[in-house]
This record gives sequence, C-alpha cells and structure tokens, in this order.
Amino acid sequence: MVLKTKALIYIALLIMPFVMLNCKQQTKQSGSETAQVQAAADDAVKIYYFHGRMRCATCIAIQEAAQQTYKEHFTGNDNVTFHEIDFSDRANSALADKYEIAFSSLIIAKGEEHVDITELAFYNVMNKPDLLRQAIKENTEKFLIN
Repeated sequence: MVLKTKALIYIALLIMPFVMLNCKQQTKQSGSETAQVQAAADDAVKIYYFHGRMRCATCIAIQEAAQQTYKEHFTGNDNVTFHEIDFSDRANSALADKYEIAFSSLIIAKGEEHVDITELAFYNVMNKPDLLRQAIKENTEKFLIN
C-alpha cells in the first residue's frame, strides 16, 4: 500500500510540470484575446463567454452553445465577434470588472450597452439548448438593428 502511494506521488510530480506549462500557455492566449477584444470596433456586437480556470459541464455547454450560435448565424458578419475570456487572468481584469464578472457569464454587448443572459443560459443549456441559442441570436440581432 505504501509503495502504491509513493508511486502515485512520483507520477504526480512527473506530470505537474506539463500541467503548469499548459496553464501558462492558456494564460498567454487569454492575454492576446484581451488585446483583440480591445482592438475590436466599439460598434461591433460582441458575444462574450467569461469563464474561470475550472469549468463544470454546464459552463462548457454554455460556451459551446454560444460558439455554435455565432458560427451558424454570424460568421462572416464583421459586425459580430465571439470572445472566450478567462476572467481569472489578470490581463482580462479590466474587461471582467466592466461587466462585474464573478463567475462564468454570457454577455452580449455593443459599445457601452450590454445584456447579461447568464441566468437564462444556466437554466436552459442542458435541457433546452435551443432556447439558449435563440436568446443569443435574438439579443445579438437587437444590437445589430440599433
């Protein structure tokens, strides 16, 4: 039993540098995402999916629904962009503060206006994903009209 425990500790120590390297690479990607978001025109509609480092199945499903909706309805439209943002990364703190993000969130924004559909997303993504995708589409289209 002691030998198995020592072997598991040894394996964990061998794997840890690879996990840390992967986290560091993800942080660099998130920082560059922030620069892209800041460079985007204010008149563009932005679909933001905010998340932390740890995500549950529901959070991942929300991201997938948002990305799928963006790809199906707005790919090729220069007036709509999708952004996945790690709010726990310091490089993204200004954007997270702007929308008062404290946990996984789904925000649709244009300029200084935004709508937070996080609650709707969490209630519906697992059992009624079409309802969530429709809400993303409709809210994005409202910003495009205005």
